[in-house]
Amino acid sequence: MNDTHHEMTVSEGTHHGRSRAWRWVRRLAVGLVASSLLLAFGSWLRGQAQWGPFSGQLVDEETGAPIAGAHVMVSWDRRLPTLTGDGGRSFLYATESVTDDDGRFELTGRPPYWELFATPPELGFFAPAYVARGRDVTPPGGVRFVDPTVVNMQPLTTRDERCIPQNRAGVPLHGEAPRFRDAIYAYDRELRCFESQGTTR
Repeated sequence: MNDTHHEMTVSEGTHHGRSRAWRWVRRLAVGLVASSLLLAFGSWLRGQAQWGPFSGQLVDEETGAPIAGAHVMVSWDRRLPTLTGDGGRSFLYATESVTDDDGRFELTGRPPYWELFATPPELGFFAPAYVARGRDVTPPGGVRFVDPTVVNMQPLTTRDERCIPQNRAGVPLHGEAPRFRDAIYAYDRELRCFESQGTTR
């Protein structure tokens, strides 16, 4: 009788232990789903500051003259949440434009399907022999490229300055912005920036 009672007690203890473990797993799963939905909903609600349209004007920093024919792109990445924090970053979407005679551009677009966990947009600018330096927003404290924004482009005077990678795009190149990418590759070939590295484009 005592043995039977002991076996039942052990069995009941094991059962209760498993129940507690499963309750913890269920709570964790519910928490993860809720967090994911909140993040996704937040991304969906971010509106113009997240998805555009974005507009602005590129000008020569020294003369104030507009820069026509410059390439502009905006891209988004995706960050997936995990139990340990960041699940890694991967490319999501990109779109591009070219400035008009007044140096103005407008970018609009959003990924056609998968928008969950999108990062804030990153804008890149490319004009031969220039590098983007400052952004002036009107009114001060406004949202860049949502409110009127002027991008000041600093002239680069030497080949060495022009061949520095950081003095070109400012963002990773993507196949979804082919004109932007190809303009930089052509510029590199013209300047022979990669000769010293034994690399060709």
